[in-house]
Amino acid sequence: MSNTHRKPELEEKLANILREVLKRVTPNTSERLKILHIIDEVKQKILRKAYEVGVNVDVSVEGSIAKDTWLSNDKDVDVFIHLPKELGKESLKTVGLEICRSACENWIEAYAEHPYVQANINGFRVDIIPVFKINNINEAETAVARTPFHTQFINSRFNNRMRKEVRILKQFMKGVGVYGAEIRVKGFSGYLCELLIYKYKSFMNLLENASKWKPYHVVIDPAKCYSNLNEVRKIFTDPLIVIDPVDKKRNVAAALSIDKMAKFIAASRAFKENPSLNFFFPITDKITKSEMIKMRRRGFKTLFIVLKCPKLVPDILWGEVFKSLEGLSKLLEKYDFKVLSKDAWSDERNIVVLAFQLENIEIPKIKKQIGPPIFLYESERNFLKKNILNKDVASGPCIEGDRWVVYKLRKITKADDLIRIKFTEAKHGPHIKTQNFEVIIGEKILNKIDTDDFRVFLKKFMSKKEDWI
Repeated sequence: MSNTHRKPELEEKLANILREVLKRVTPNTSERLKILHIIDEVKQKILRKAYEVGVNVDVSVEGSIAKDTWLSNDKDVDVFIHLPKELGKESLKTVGLEICRSACENWIEAYAEHPYVQANINGFRVDIIPVFKINNINEAETAVARTPFHTQFINSRFNNRMRKEVRILKQFMKGVGVYGAEIRVKGFSGYLCELLIYKYKSFMNLLENASKWKPYHVVIDPAKCYSNLNEVRKIFTDPLIVIDPVDKKRNVAAALSIDKMAKFIAASRAFKENPSLNFFFPITDKITKSEMIKMRRRGFKTLFIVLKCPKLVPDILWGEVFKSLEGLSKLLEKYDFKVLSKDAWSDERNIVVLAFQLENIEIPKIKKQIGPPIFLYESERNFLKKNILNKDVASGPCIEGDRWVVYKLRKITKADDLIRIKFTEAKHGPHIKTQNFEVIIGEKILNKIDTDDFRVFLKKFMSKKEDWI
């Protein structure tokens, strides 16, 4: 974590910060015992059911818990059930799921490339995933089948110091809002964090390098799978390329969006210049109604669409939410409501909120439409034919400069009316499209939803300021 250019007092400040981060994020004995108890309970139920149905299975724990890179208060456990391959692909959906369901109560069925089971056990989210027993990565038929090979790669190369560095990096990424490869975040996965530490050896050395990164120009090949990195650039076109050491045809950073990469680069530079615990543990402010009123008076125009949350697993839910967010944004633009920014929030149980900041909530009744130049005869004829007797034309056609122009009457002049009337005209996620919805303008949203999580989201949406600046 050293840098010869740092002043001694900055080195000491940095060391104190990183020590404090490690103290807060390293799981204690009680947490470890609780996790082990849950894993043991799930394993026993799986093996008992497998014995009942006459299938010889292996059970493994994967992910950050298996690699001991998990953070204190992390609540995710990944349990893999390895079935004999000779049972055939359908067995993952039949006997595989049957064994998964036996390991827990109140499960929900989720789907990646094949079904798996997700359950809440004593406050932990446990994913129980059926896969085939394989000895070689080339036998992997699904992306999730690579996971045990990721665990093996990291565990065979990591020591305790590197695990500490990963924990620091993960918390930094959480603090600046770029951690998690799920659709809701589009950030850095846990495995990507581990590979970055494997490549750069320490958190601070990574930040030294990342502060100089340029999107679409960074290729990292931790296991040196390719002899020529120019070859890699021909295969992948993502903002950041990190070759998977166990499968050179895969970019581990494929899910990373350009804005999350850019945010990490900027945060790395800012932390180097002025290290602070705030990067790791930002103060989460909640917006008040009086703040929203002040922002409205300053010109902020916000529109919210509130829907009932469909019962879907998070990745499917957020895929649909973002599809609807984009579809409604295009609908607003189509009808001349300029969208300045947009975002979405959900508690993933009861409510989904689509949030838009608009240039104007209400636009003028009359719209100027510029037609073709007078020397394009066919276009001129079609334009005049379409507009001379058009009831939606308030005035014109007339010539301004060398072009035909008409002034048309808009049928819809309020953004909230547009959403209520044309909601289904937008492209939606299928489960979002069928939900009842309510359109709310401005600070009245806090009369509808008044949770701390939503107020934190709203503060970030309205202020647009990074916590670490």
